[in-house]
Amino acid sequence: MINSNDELHDLLAGTSLSGNRVTTVPAGSNKATAFVIEVTGDAETAWKELRERLERSGRWPVLTLLQSFDCSSWDAQVRSTDVFSRFYFEEERREGRENDSPEAIVEASRSIDGGRAVAEFPEDDSVTLDDCVSICEEGTEVRFGKVPEIGDSETFLAKHHLKSQKAIERWFLEWELANCDNPLELDQFGLGHLKWYEPTQEKTALVLLPTSRGWEALAYINWFASQGRNSQVLVALLREWSEKYGAELVAHYGTMLQFVVRNPPGSVEEAFEVAWQHHTVAQCTTILPGVSPRDHARALLQTDRWFLHERP
Repeated sequence: MINSNDELHDLLAGTSLSGNRVTTVPAGSNKATAFVIEVTGDAETAWKELRERLERSGRWPVLTLLQSFDCSSWDAQVRSTDVFSRFYFEEERREGRENDSPEAIVEASRSIDGGRAVAEFPEDDSVTLDDCVSICEEGTEVRFGKVPEIGDSETFLAKHHLKSQKAIERWFLEWELANCDNPLELDQFGLGHLKWYEPTQEKTALVLLPTSRGWEALAYINWFASQGRNSQVLVALLREWSEKYGAELVAHYGTMLQFVVRNPPGSVEEAFEVAWQHHTVAQCTTILPGVSPRDHARALLQTDRWFLHERP
């Protein structure tokens, strides 16, 4: 792992970041530091350049935003933003982890099955199962011009043993696959809800983390989706997405995560499971644009870029 400014200078030579301002800051603990590099050109290009040099650097690159307006110097702007603040980590349910340091969060994540843990998250109790049936019916009719014969929702739920919102969404997806023309085609909105956020007003920086594993970024920089839960579960989930789908974290904007995906889900059933995980941990991804989890699953079959959003 590179640790000196001279090593960083050599790493950046020949890239779009060569000559840009750089500062070094503690990365959430006294045990490690991170490089924070000014981005003046295309942010995704800068990320790709540093991703290609991962073996040389030993540090995972991730784009982030500097919220500070203190522009007296690059160091002042970075330190005022406090990218690695532990404040929100301290608000989480620790659930056995020793403390709120990145090292403790990563260590706690190693024994967690992320998918299983997320499956145990409670569903949105503001939506009843009857409401969920009605919402799914409406979505199917708008999308395909026909609906299954439901009748009384209570009888329907009992007949098909549907006891969760996920089970209802899956039932409607299976009905659409069996009864509708072109059931995997995207609707008129296509991949619009997965369009990456491109900062225009905020200052973008590229952080070189003190780890070569991108999923550990959530132990260093807090993601809003961890509120009310904990970051070690999300670190474990991102690890599984990396292992199964080659999902690589490109940008962490506090409330938004953006990934490139080398091996997208290969079947609609697999895509639905991933879509439900996205919906569970970051409901704003689907709810704000009005996209059903089953439509999100269809989208995941046709893109190699993920966008997750969770905000107050």
